[in-house]
Amino acid sequence: MNNKTIVFFDLDGTITPRDTYKDMLLYGLIKRPWRALLVFLSVYDLLLYKLGKNTNTFVKENLLRRIFIGISLKDAQSMAVSYAGVLLRYGVKKQAIKTLDDHKKKGDRIVLVSASFDFYVNEIATRLGINEVIATKAQIEKGCLTGSLDGENCYGEQKIVRIKQLVNLDDFTNIITYTDHHSDLPLINIATTAYAVCPNQRLKEHMDNLDLEKNVLVWS
Repeated sequence: MNNKTIVFFDLDGTITPRDTYKDMLLYGLIKRPWRALLVFLSVYDLLLYKLGKNTNTFVKENLLRRIFIGISLKDAQSMAVSYAGVLLRYGVKKQAIKTLDDHKKKGDRIVLVSASFDFYVNEIATRLGINEVIATKAQIEKGCLTGSLDGENCYGEQKIVRIKQLVNLDDFTNIITYTDHHSDLPLINIATTAYAVCPNQRLKEHMDNLDLEKNVLVWS
């Protein structure tokens, strides 16, 4: 293994064009369709988030609770296996897989860093051949999801907190990041080389201001 280079990949919007959390919520509704009515409450939560009255964490946790509360971890992981199989067949970017393979061949250390939940991100990572995962943890009690988070939402600065719990960044000469979203600016700021993959407008503007246009990638 090349212990001088570490590579951090975001998941949603970077490796996959899809929002995997939304997909898993749909899987949850297929399992428990009577909870669909509760999802409408999250429209109000989302509106308040857009107005700056709610946090990303608040919206995310409420959606998890409304659909997955009380579901067994076994059932949730079974859905994750089914979903990951479909996703890896039809819903990942070919250039992302090629880039992953290139880093593997070089012996780089690869970490998937996602704000999505661990109970399905772990399965996706396994199928991608990524052994190290940092993700938001879903709280489990008595073998079931409580609908709450176990710790902090792995979003924004919290990704850096979690990364520093896993590795000592000073051990690496090269720190490479791939992400699509401006919420990952903290991830970009720790990198020696940062790639904005199909970036949203705010991230593209940030990369332009740093004169890093050459590091803006379009993957499909």
